[in-house]
This record gives sequence, C-alpha cells and structure tokens, in this order.
Amino acid sequence: MNCASLSSSLIESELFGHERGSFTGADRKRRGRFELADQGTLFLDEIGELPLRLQAKLLRVLEDMEFERIGGNRTIRADVRIIAATNRDLEAEVAGGRFRSDLYYRLCADRIETPSLAALVEADPEELVRLVRLLAARLVGDEADEVAADVIAWIRRELGSDYPWPGNVRELEQCVRNIIVAAAIAPWASTGLRPWIPPPGSELRSWRATSVPMMCWIDTAPCCTTVA
Repeated sequence: MNCASLSSSLIESELFGHERGSFTGADRKRRGRFELADQGTLFLDEIGELPLRLQAKLLRVLEDMEFERIGGNRTIRADVRIIAATNRDLEAEVAGGRFRSDLYYRLCADRIETPSLAALVEADPEELVRLVRLLAARLVGDEADEVAADVIAWIRRELGSDYPWPGNVRELEQCVRNIIVAAAIAPWASTGLRPWIPPPGSELRSWRATSVPMMCWIDTAPCCTTVA
C-alpha cells in the first residue's frame, strides 16, 4: 500500500477498515489491510508520508497487535509483519517533529538502507551498464543491447564518470526514455517537474517507442527500507 497516494481519511479506512455508516459513503462494512493481512505481511510504501495521527494508531498495532475499525467499538487482533519503505530521511523527520520517534525506533528493528545510484556507480562502474541494460530491455525488448550501448556512450561523453545522479535510478530511467524518444537528454540538477525539449542535430538514432512520458519527477533521496 502506498501511503502517499491516499488522503488521511482514506488511508485510515484502507489500513483499519470501517463500519457501515461510519462516514458519508460508507454504505457497507469494509475490512482493512491489517485485518486481511492477519498472520501475513503488509508492505507500507512511503511510510514517511503517514500523518502523525495515524502514526500513533499504527504504533498501537505494532505494539499491541490490536485496533478498531473506523466507527466501530470492537477490538480486532491482527498479527502482521510490517515492511515499510520511504525515500525520506526519517531521522531528520523525527528531529523536525514530523515523524514519531517511538514509531521510528519500532520500525527500525531491522533496517536496510539502499545506497544512492552515485554510490553504487562509484563502487562498481559496471553497475551503471547493468542498470541501463535492464531499463532498456524493459522499454524496447530485443533492441535493448544496441540502445544500452548508445545510452552508455552518451552518458560517458556528456556527463562523465563522476556525474552525481541526484535523481537516482528514476533520473537514469528518464535519461534512457528520453534518449529512446528524442535521441538526447539534459540532466537536471534540481528537483521538480521539467519538460524536455530535444536540441536539434542529435547524433543518436530515434528508437521505436510509444507512450513514453516526457515529464520527469526527480527524487533526490535514496530509498530506505525497514522491516518490523
């Protein structure tokens, strides 16, 4: 479940369920994700986007393994393993009062922190080649090797080996997409939605591809995954 894709009220209903008539539009009882995942695993993506009020309710489930549906008074028990992921720096969020420290330490019983793309490439330059091939295969299938060779050549010529990749893998993916569609790419040093307008006279070929978005959201932080 992606915590960033729903409003606060919808997240609560999605996680904990609701009783019929508990709010406008609740025409029937709904079982939440925790109830459905009893004796299983629930993945919460973008946990850093969870509102503080719901963080307290989530902490109760993690500690006591019980909750109530919205509009209900019956306590429901659920034994659920939580896997949570975020691209935010949760320690900074805790320091800023935007994330509960008790929930943070409860979630970080086991923690996996993925390095940034720049760190991966610095440790093993061939990792960039492998990632480009993977992304190209996803986009153009059988022509992936030829596309990947052109992308790698462009990156090495225009960006150099020490380019920091502030947008991590998402920026690299958009680089591959833009080269396929427009045969050129202009990396961005800051975050935000930026349209790409290809320059004239590109020497790279245009590859067959359809419905490739020409807008990119650059995400500056590496992903952090925690298991509770």
